[in-house]
Amino acid sequence: MKVSLNKDNLLIDNYYYGGNQDWYSTYFKRLAGCGPTTASTITMYELNKSNYKNYSKKDFILLMNELWNYITPGMMGVDKVEKYQKGYNKYLKTSNLELSNSKILEFSNSGIDDIKDYIEAALKLDHPIAFLNLNNGSEKQIDSWHWTTIVSIEYINDNIIVEICDEGLLKKFNLTKWLNTSSNGSLIYYC
Repeated sequence: MKVSLNKDNLLIDNYYYGGNQDWYSTYFKRLAGCGPTTASTITMYELNKSNYKNYSKKDFILLMNELWNYITPGMMGVDKVEKYQKGYNKYLKTSNLELSNSKILEFSNSGIDDIKDYIEAALKLDHPIAFLNLNNGSEKQIDSWHWTTIVSIEYINDNIIVEICDEGLLKKFNLTKWLNTSSNGSLIYYC
């Protein structure tokens, strides 16, 4: 079984899937900008659901810079889901997005069934999920201390495979492997 978002709503220049923090213009923003980049990808997706726009890279960079003003990384980046939530809540008050409720899941307090149910529920409601990975354990397909956007989940044998937007690409990783060797992070989505 697979649950997936409409990936057309993630396209930039009909080529990139979501944003890339390397598109920021300064070194610090490129280094620490994964949180606001993820928020920008999610914002673009949510806007495209009701009023599709073929985002150009230039348009998306403007959105990234706008979100940076709300989800501004410190020296440790955006290292807590509450910091992301606080900034995105402020952004929503100024935007035309009709999202108000955020749902957070901390991996350290959740079992595998809770995590699967959370991801499936968000995707079935057609909402992307911001994923904070603080330690990748033995799962080398994802970066540590990094925000990405979850866009699909599928089950292959005994493994949970999650697809994310990262660096303008669609990537897959084994969530089961990650949960068995790290599970240090959080999820958040808005509805």
